Amino acid sequence: MVKIMLEKRFAIAATVIGLMLLMVFAWPNGVKAVESHTGNAMWIDPPTLNFTTNGATGSKFNVTVYGNVNVTTFTYQCMLHFDPSQIVCDRAGYTATATSQFFAGHTTFPVPVVINNATGSVTSGETLLSPDSKASGDGSIMWVEFTIISAPPTNGTLSSTLYVDPSDSFFLDTVLDTILMDTFNATYTLTFDATPPTIQAPTQTPPANNTGENEIVTVSVNVTDDGGVNNVTLFYTPDNVTWDTASMSLNSTTNLWTGTIPGYLNGTTVQYNITAFDNAGNMGTYPTAPPNPSYTVLPELTFVMLIVLLTTMTAMIVMLRKKFVRSP
Repeated sequence: MVKIMLEKRFAIAATVIGLMLLMVFAWPNGVKAVESHTGNAMWIDPPTLNFTTNGATGSKFNVTVYGNVNVTTFTYQCMLHFDPSQIVCDRAGYTATATSQFFAGHTTFPVPVVINNATGSVTSGETLLSPDSKASGDGSIMWVEFTIISAPPTNGTLSSTLYVDPSDSFFLDTVLDTILMDTFNATYTLTFDATPPTIQAPTQTPPANNTGENEIVTVSVNVTDDGGVNNVTLFYTPDNVTWDTASMSLNSTTNLWTGTIPGYLNGTTVQYNITAFDNAGNMGTYPTAPPNPSYTVLPELTFVMLIVLLTTMTAMIVMLRKKFVRSP
């Protein structure tokens, strides 16, 4: 009888706590944090985020909050704080879709995640339900997606801290006492970058003076940028009127970006140029001014004819030389 009464009390307490959290109170990844903490703790991953911008805003990033508790717990609340003058929260949710991974394998009552961009906070909470009235926890709690709304000063940086405050984030044990825990912050830094990528002179295979009819041409180019290269695109035209594009991919062996131009009929002159964007949104082009790199397609027969012509000329020279040598 006593056991049944205790179970009922736990069930009632779970519901009450869950509803209280619902009144006060998001990028699923399903993996452990890169930076883990074995003690009673909540932390944010990744702990450091670095971005570059040319002054534009609107870039997005996401973080995941993790938790670990070595003693039996009954419920938790997690409130992630951020600077609403620099970033806003677009959306947030639990890491196992409807629940967290922190209480994986247990029956829980998760409260809806609350986003407050006015004060700069995202709050979630989850309570164990009977018969799972207590358990230890370890894993991801919620995901949060942000948009950057403030740009750094010209040639400067803008930094901010994301943090979990122990005053409004907690684990409770089975008698609703607060479990002491450590919290670990995360920082993001936005750096101004107005320098476009550097694009060196490209090379092509086969060479410009040896491209046969309907032969595919591979263009390779070295592109560098201090803040990282985002993408490289090859533009080409067979008539200087209609331009087509081909995405270039980075070859990890040669560290060159490569793209291909389809084959054309003999006599066709093909021009091309290259555009690259860095992670800050700056654009670089090659060439920076006309003329564009180009090549003219030669028919396959031309190469054979050249070989025959050279062979014939060599034979004639040998014959003439013999003739002059024999003359008295």
